[in-house]
Amino acid sequence: MFIEQRMRKTTINNREEKSYVHYIKRNIKNSGLSKGVNTYGNGVSVVPARISNTAWVMPSEGKGRQQKYRFKHTAVRLPDGGMSLEQQQLTYDNNNKCTNAYQFLIKSDSLLGSYGKIKSKPGNMTPGIDTITLDGISIKYVENLHGILKDESWLPKPTRRVYLEKSNGKKRPLGISSPRDKIVQESMRIVLENVLEPKFMDCSHGFRPGRSCHSALSKIRYWNGIRWFIEGDIKSFFDDIDHHVLESLLKKHFNDQQFIDLYWKMVRAGYVEFNTIKKTQKGTPQGSIISPILSNLYLHELDCFIETERIKLDGLYKKTNKNNKEYTSLDNRIQNITKQERIRNARGEIIKENDKLERAQKIKMRRLVKSTLPDETTAKIYYVRYADDWIIGARGTFKYVEDLKIRIKNFLHDELKLTLSQEKTLITDTDGMNPAVFLGTNITRIKPINNQIKNYKNKQGHSVRIPATATRMTAPINILIQKMIDKGIAEKKIDRHGKIVIQGKARYAWQNLPEKDIIIRFKAILNGILNYYSFVDNKSRLNIIYWILKSGLAKTIASKKKLKSMKKVFAKYGDNLERLHPFECPLLNRTPKKFYPNRHQQDYSFFEHITWNVRTRATFREGCRICQSTIKVEMHHLKHIKTVNIKLKGIDKEMASINRKQIPVCKSCHLMIHRGEYDGLSLKKL
Repeated sequence: MFIEQRMRKTTINNREEKSYVHYIKRNIKNSGLSKGVNTYGNGVSVVPARISNTAWVMPSEGKGRQQKYRFKHTAVRLPDGGMSLEQQQLTYDNNNKCTNAYQFLIKSDSLLGSYGKIKSKPGNMTPGIDTITLDGISIKYVENLHGILKDESWLPKPTRRVYLEKSNGKKRPLGISSPRDKIVQESMRIVLENVLEPKFMDCSHGFRPGRSCHSALSKIRYWNGIRWFIEGDIKSFFDDIDHHVLESLLKKHFNDQQFIDLYWKMVRAGYVEFNTIKKTQKGTPQGSIISPILSNLYLHELDCFIETERIKLDGLYKKTNKNNKEYTSLDNRIQNITKQERIRNARGEIIKENDKLERAQKIKMRRLVKSTLPDETTAKIYYVRYADDWIIGARGTFKYVEDLKIRIKNFLHDELKLTLSQEKTLITDTDGMNPAVFLGTNITRIKPINNQIKNYKNKQGHSVRIPATATRMTAPINILIQKMIDKGIAEKKIDRHGKIVIQGKARYAWQNLPEKDIIIRFKAILNGILNYYSFVDNKSRLNIIYWILKSGLAKTIASKKKLKSMKKVFAKYGDNLERLHPFECPLLNRTPKKFYPNRHQQDYSFFEHITWNVRTRATFREGCRICQSTIKVEMHHLKHIKTVNIKLKGIDKEMASINRKQIPVCKSCHLMIHRGEYDGLSLKKL
């Protein structure tokens, strides 16, 4: 009887699984032609890049029970704290070390999924030391890559080193890897993220899923009673990472020698500079896909060290703020006078003028006095890190803060072989004039103005005191204006009165675009700045950014329309260009807790017509889009998508018109495209 029930249950499960697979093949086919934020392509669904933990639920036979099936998807952090599919496939030993990382990342499915993640990124069509890019990649290449990774004969190519200009005039080295080597790097990154992410601490915010500059800054907003800031800076962090120290840190989490050997191949690949191959003894190249997560693993040790210091202090720290007797005496006298006035009003008696004057005088005196007196005999610290930038907020004596800085310096030197920059690692007094700077934001403490405690009106219109221990965060207006000048968006001019004024600068490179596109681009710059500084206390001062951009926009339109001045542009199209496309500044009310922690707040390209919330899947097995052949199918890649580009011809022009960057074609059709022999048939008909 038991055997019959077991066989019947197995038959039912197999039938459900086949039905589920048939449902997926029939309904979840990917057309690859997603547009904007739509979750559909040409009438059928597009597979999302990330899906939640809720799987399709199909009714099973017998007693109304249900079976859950999870669709195979890429690595995600589930909102309910569960494990992703990759975490379920990775195995761990008794010491919580991953044992099959290498075998997982070399799977053909893993490599194909990694290609799907990087295929549409602009930088991955930039060649490394050779001319080979992702263009022409095929399923056969992925299978061959799996084979050479399996027998451990794969060797990464050296990176091509270029230098980028920094704001201070110095140059930052950037390593450009071979685009096809990035497939292996992405596969390795997925494994590292799934193993290390659950172990990283909450104070780390850089290069982590679901975290951003805003998630780091939102933590600082709730730091209260801070007297000192330590602004941390590490000299040439990415260039000075020690390979042997990093190997020892990897071995804390991975019990897989093949994975460690792959790590050594990547860090020892070297780089090409001035046509000479140079070997690297230390450092991880900036620009590498795995460099950010390896840097987080390296500085995770610093996070643990400072957390130990924080816990040690928390055991000794007690909230020792005491009520100020002078403030209490004044407040009690005000309350007594107010109570007597109410009694006289009830009796119909006349209120004495002396009492009114005394109460007004006491209220003025109370504004000059703090309600509590802090006791700094005990210390307390807060800590936040974004990549290699970190900041500590401390309450205590200057001697303790100075000793803490020395202990951090010694720890970095002895344990991680890094050097703390003495010039840039500053100890800032919150009672001083200079603010601490972190992630482009000025951070100070609320201080009285003219010895008067600050007040603000709440939603009910009542005056509320702002505590002198609260943190104040402001946007550096002067630095923002200077950046706009450096980028060619603004310029300095001298008016007729001899004063220096800041005005917008015409963007002549955009004047051939339609008027709406020009306005959208200027609006994207404005929205990027306003969204990043959505939480600052001086939000109203960002209005100057709007006026600078508005003048630059008017000059650009004037150049395009052959109008001689901004005045004629506004007279013809309206004060806010509403006759073309409105360019208005939103209300800049103070919103100190308006953060976007899950949004990447460094991308200022908020264009309305380029919003990709879904990711199309690579379609190697669907055949050539031109001749329908299934032999030697490979991907044709387009480096840049520009809807207005006279250089694009044939199929490239059709791809740009539908916002598509790659398309599967057979070998013969691919050669025909590169020779310019494509007949121009619309892709919508394919």
